[in-house]
Amino acid sequence: MAWKEVATLDYFSRGRFLFGIGAGWNTEETEIMRGHCAHRWTQTREAIEAMKALWAHEAAEYHGTYYDFPLVRSFPRLVQQPHPPILLGGSAQQVFKRIVAYGNGWMPTRSTPELIWQGRTILNELAVEAGRDPTSIAGLAYIAPTDRAVLQALAEAGADAAVVRLEGESKAAALAELEQIAQKVLRGRRRTESRQSSLQPRTRCPPAGWASAPLVCLASCHPHALLGARSQGR
Repeated sequence: MAWKEVATLDYFSRGRFLFGIGAGWNTEETEIMRGHCAHRWTQTREAIEAMKALWAHEAAEYHGTYYDFPLVRSFPRLVQQPHPPILLGGSAQQVFKRIVAYGNGWMPTRSTPELIWQGRTILNELAVEAGRDPTSIAGLAYIAPTDRAVLQALAEAGADAAVVRLEGESKAAALAELEQIAQKVLRGRRRTESRQSSLQPRTRCPPAGWASAPLVCLASCHPHALLGARSQGR
């Protein structure tokens, strides 16, 4: 039902949902969730292909090794077309190849400017080799500090967005924390607008559907708090 959950979140967020995907690493955990650990990325790719089919058509079917279903209808329909950006996690060489083959972006954890720069360079080279425009692949630093200087360094290294952690357990606490982060990270933005182009070089623009200004993505570890948001021109 992941495809339906994604479509619902995309609908209620009015097309602001970003779909980050990781294949996991824990064998026991993977098997409990009916995954095939040794072939988890093959299974993940099938899942993505099946979801894309359901998102693209009101009625769709899929027949693969891990997923097999007859013609079914799926609602609600997505706001973003053809689907929300699909970002894959990891930093292995094979991950970069998978991103170029069927992803929209890269979402590494424990991101540093050095890691982002190295990954961005590899992605650009692989994209060119595959005949794909490197600017169609976005980079998102997952769980970054709420430090303006660090976020700027990540952006200059090639990140189009960053995820920072929220600690508030309630909606009110999460919203208050969002406001504090915005004041801390985005302060003085109008005075530095002339320098913002350095954060998003014209040769590395985010894919269509992403905000044109540097993004700050917000995530929470608490299920009852605000789950995600993107700043859009604030």
